[in-house]
Amino acid sequence: MTQSIVWAPLRLPRFITNMSKQTTLVCSLIVLACLLIYFSNETSITSTDDVPTGLLGFNWLENHQLNFDFFRDTATYSNKDSDFSGLQNAYYFIETANGHVSAKYPIGPSILSFPLYAVFFISTKLSDLIQTLISGNPTDSLDLASREFLTSQRTHYETIAATCLSALSAVLFYLASRLKFGAPTALLSTFIFCFSTSMWVVCSQGLRQHTVSNLIVLATMLALFKANRTVDAPQKLLLVLAGFFSGLLHSSRPTSLLFFLAFIVYCIYTYRKNCLYFFVGTSSILMGIAWNVYYFGLSNFLKGGYAQLTSGAQTYSLQYFPESAIGLLFSPSRGWLVLCPILLFAIPGIRKLFQWPLHPDEQLLACLSMACLALYVHYWFYFSWSGVLVYGPSRFLIDVLPIVCFSINYYLHHHFHQLKSGAKKLWSSSFIAFFACLVFSTSVQAIGAFGNNSWATIPTPHGERLWSIQDSLLERTTRGILFDIRDPISNSKSYLDSSTYRLLEFTDRNGILVREGAEVQAKRNLRLKLKLENTGTSTWYGYESGTKSGILQATVQFTTPDGEEVGRHRKHRIYVEGHEIQPGETAIAVGEVKFPADPGPYIMTVSLEVAGIGRLSSQEDQSTRIQVRSRRAMQRKYGETPTGFKFE
Repeated sequence: MTQSIVWAPLRLPRFITNMSKQTTLVCSLIVLACLLIYFSNETSITSTDDVPTGLLGFNWLENHQLNFDFFRDTATYSNKDSDFSGLQNAYYFIETANGHVSAKYPIGPSILSFPLYAVFFISTKLSDLIQTLISGNPTDSLDLASREFLTSQRTHYETIAATCLSALSAVLFYLASRLKFGAPTALLSTFIFCFSTSMWVVCSQGLRQHTVSNLIVLATMLALFKANRTVDAPQKLLLVLAGFFSGLLHSSRPTSLLFFLAFIVYCIYTYRKNCLYFFVGTSSILMGIAWNVYYFGLSNFLKGGYAQLTSGAQTYSLQYFPESAIGLLFSPSRGWLVLCPILLFAIPGIRKLFQWPLHPDEQLLACLSMACLALYVHYWFYFSWSGVLVYGPSRFLIDVLPIVCFSINYYLHHHFHQLKSGAKKLWSSSFIAFFACLVFSTSVQAIGAFGNNSWATIPTPHGERLWSIQDSLLERTTRGILFDIRDPISNSKSYLDSSTYRLLEFTDRNGILVREGAEVQAKRNLRLKLKLENTGTSTWYGYESGTKSGILQATVQFTTPDGEEVGRHRKHRIYVEGHEIQPGETAIAVGEVKFPADPGPYIMTVSLEVAGIGRLSSQEDQSTRIQVRSRRAMQRKYGETPTGFKFE
């Protein structure tokens, strides 16, 4: 057992004021490795949830506003029939009671990332100034109201900010591990935390709430670990710092209040009277509370914009248990222990933790472990437990990664300690299993970073495939990478010329044929199914091939009787099932179509196209006249299932 593991109060230790050259070098290499690997994928993996996070800093510096009123009449807010959000009013904004537009999600990520956005803002303005001086023409590349900024520049800056904050989290994790364990143990656990979990594909790619929550938890843990090794004034200062960090948890992610409470319980139990210094620091929680009260009222001082998201009667219910409890861990495409089995080694780690004398560090980890358990139980009853859209296991448990990965340190220390004493060989059966899980978990993240996440939305919302073995997230994403590597469609023109089809059948999800004069509720999403025959000489590739460019899909376009085209939307696509469909074979295509918002007659035209390549030719007219009825005419009692089509 290394000397650093034995807790004892030390007076004015060196790590309070500075780090050794060796530690500084290792931390620099960790940051460099994170930046290189996190930036290695060329595609953006951000989320529209984070739009306000990436705008608030720019908006305050450019427009001197902490609300989003400026965006009311811009592409950022009004996205009707757009490919970006498909919503008339962007869901990430909310009209508040005081008349301003605010972010629906917490502002903690904006607060923590603001220094980076200040750097982005200043560098952009300096670049514009230099360009103006050179060209003689005024240059302003920071146009917050443009769609280009929303879809391109914003995601670029967001990825940089998320990567930098995630790299900082990696350094904090290493420093906290190094306080208790040897360098090999700390480095290996840091690698697991950074590259074998969703820290890579989720946290480092966008300014998620989890990105900031994990950073704050690690900063608080490190401050308390160091406080455990000091006395007098340095300890009090560290307690204030720990309190300041933990107070930001509320505004970073509401469920992180569980960790905030764990820190409070620990500090009261461990520091007695000195816990007052911790509570002085927690005054930082007032920033988030003040924001919520100002925009959402006193009754929503904790929930803020989440009050609207959780107002539905079915948001939490016993009916979601036990599927959610099992699915969070064992779903083939969303289970943590399925896609990230390396975390299983936190179990012997936690067992080792409680076998040790409960020194202050272990007491802290015990409190945080209970918070992790409470968070897991909380999601047993949540309707969207699977995490929605993101690649990898359910993102809702990302918040436990700092604690779970830190617990792996205890397993590794025990293994290396036995190895050093000669009681065990390096490649023991348990370590071989550990290494296999490490390789698999890291590979899952690498596949997600360089693949695409079509599984989440194609052909329909992913909730229907949570337990599918045949078309799992990992299998489809891996197939997509292999498809893009071998690229079977080498000549696009030749492929399209040899690809023809015949539409055999067009039905709704209940098998009712779509015919002339069908009546459909306005703005309704309706599941449709096509039966197609491959009449050409080329092989078709369905959505299970995992690629985005090259899959065969049906597009549905609505036009008025006068020939006016209604805007496209991503839900106007119907995707062909299967991996490969050979010439002469039939295929089924399924998907959801969103019908026009305005009542009236429309012509619905169905055509086939190869994504990213072009449209297939057909000899037949694939159009159907339908009648879209008003929403009021289709109103039904709660719980009644509409039939979808009414035939004349």
